Amino acid sequence: MRRLTCVALALLAISFPVPLFPQFGSVTRTLGTVATVAVPRKARLDAPGGAVHEQSTWVSWRLNRFHTWAIGSNTPYRASLFINLHAASALASSYDEALHAVERDLNGGADDWKPVVKDAQWDIIQGRYTVNVLNEPTWRMKYRDPSRRVSALWQVHQKDWTLDDARAALVKMAASIVRSAEPGYGEIADRPRKEAEENERKAKAALAWLAARGYGPLAAGQPATKDGIMVELRTEPERRIALYKSIADKPDAIALPAWVSWGWRTHADSGWEDHMPNNDYYPSPGTRAWLDNTQAKPGPHYFLIRTIRLDVMAEVDFHIADWFDYAAKVK
Repeated sequence: MRRLTCVALALLAISFPVPLFPQFGSVTRTLGTVATVAVPRKARLDAPGGAVHEQSTWVSWRLNRFHTWAIGSNTPYRASLFINLHAASALASSYDEALHAVERDLNGGADDWKPVVKDAQWDIIQGRYTVNVLNEPTWRMKYRDPSRRVSALWQVHQKDWTLDDARAALVKMAASIVRSAEPGYGEIADRPRKEAEENERKAKAALAWLAARGYGPLAAGQPATKDGIMVELRTEPERRIALYKSIADKPDAIALPAWVSWGWRTHADSGWEDHMPNNDYYPSPGTRAWLDNTQAKPGPHYFLIRTIRLDVMAEVDFHIADWFDYAAKVK
């Protein structure tokens, strides 16, 4: 009977190796459309989403293991693995940059850190991961393998991996990477130029639309007014167009379109105060200064407002014409 039981268990192990022996073997994870990596089942790392960093000489993916029971404002990770693939032309500085960038993505794990290993291939520290209710000893391992054009950062809890086992697993993962294609490093390098050109086109189109309706040429910080609508151009922290209209009464906030915000101004001992119930952008500085000197105290003075971030928002989300049409109907 005992022999039959052993045979049955062996057959089950062959048929269902993952549920019965989750600590053994590996699982293949896909890195975009360009590569695969074999990850130890013991690591329990989820499949990555899209690339978390794309630079002209390296691209990075993140695989995580979560503490599903630990809830809080910061996501509690039990482990995080970053795999960086480098271009054939990548210099040593590319590896430095990639490892530095992904390390900034971690939300803990280096409290009370102490150096463990430091050489040309490894940079390992031990620390503590103190996030929310967690306070766990961690290993943080940065590894580079220029021969395979790979660098990696793996942070794990010491209770899950001994240092020697973790190092061996990370080397094995790097060696398991199979490339099916190369990331479009040239296209990635050209993105800043294309984005700058697109932002310039969007900005010129928006300013031309306003100029055709009598708002222009606009100077930064100097609002222009026509038909009760004030328009202000800002250049810091990025280019913005702020649209503002004073209205007689408090609007029906529920009925407002998504691209129309509202607020009110009151005067107190400390001066004029702007109130934005939906936490949208406040009136721009030039508009606010003009209103401070012209509106009757103490208020309230209600207004409609819209801030368009020319270099950030998609052009389809500008809604300049829609906002003007809506504001023209409100007295």
